[in-house]
Amino acid sequence: MNAGFGMIGEHLTAPVHPSKPPVFVGGCGHSGTTLAKELLCAHPAIQRTPQGINLFDLDAGTRQHTIAEWNADCARLRRPRWLAKSASYVRNIEDIFGAFPLAHVVLMIRDGRDVALSLRKRDDLESGVQRWLSDNTAAKPFFADPRLLTVRYEQLVRAPEATMRTVLEFLGEPYDADIFEFWQANRRRYEVPDGLGRSLHRSQDQSDFMTLRHWQVSQPLYDGSGRWRSELHAHEKAYIKRHANELLLELGYLQDDPW
Repeated sequence: MNAGFGMIGEHLTAPVHPSKPPVFVGGCGHSGTTLAKELLCAHPAIQRTPQGINLFDLDAGTRQHTIAEWNADCARLRRPRWLAKSASYVRNIEDIFGAFPLAHVVLMIRDGRDVALSLRKRDDLESGVQRWLSDNTAAKPFFADPRLLTVRYEQLVRAPEATMRTVLEFLGEPYDADIFEFWQANRRRYEVPDGLGRSLHRSQDQSDFMTLRHWQVSQPLYDGSGRWRSELHAHEKAYIKRHANELLLELGYLQDDPW
């Protein structure tokens, strides 16, 4: 047992079974956190945890019980570590390292123009821009922490093998090309008809978002970057430029991109 991989202080007293520290995946919503999770959880050393759970939204007792269950799953399935994914972990990085000092955090970053375009379907473009600004600004103080790796969505979808080699090296895990077959197991698990998935993907109505997400993770890896160029209206581009240009530049999205 290695207690250093569990919650510290009064938060956790349950035994800790995994032999390696946990992995947390976060980032502004619609930045590729789900894709990163699916790829990493297809690795034989990493155990997935249920979606929709942020440990730091739970009360202390529920948190302790949840972690104990995840630890037990690792022991039962003989996987040395678990992975927890929530977009909102982008705001819990200090909490993560305070509770799990040896944890690894994979932080997804994506062009704010594509993020705003995607979030527009669930809310509105202005809210999407503000969320992208707020979430990435909250994460910036941790960019230099060696326990955190920033991964650009664009790099992941355009150079998947090289990017995942880097991610797995950061985690101390061997590269496994089979992770890119994650979608086949999801296709059997979710059984979302392609016609329905494509219709939801094209639609502005995101009320059935989970069905859409299940369809998306049941598809081979594809490049969804750069859609903002053709799908954002002129006034929407102007709004983003007015409010987000500085952070886009800081994060490296405007060097060769006159817009």
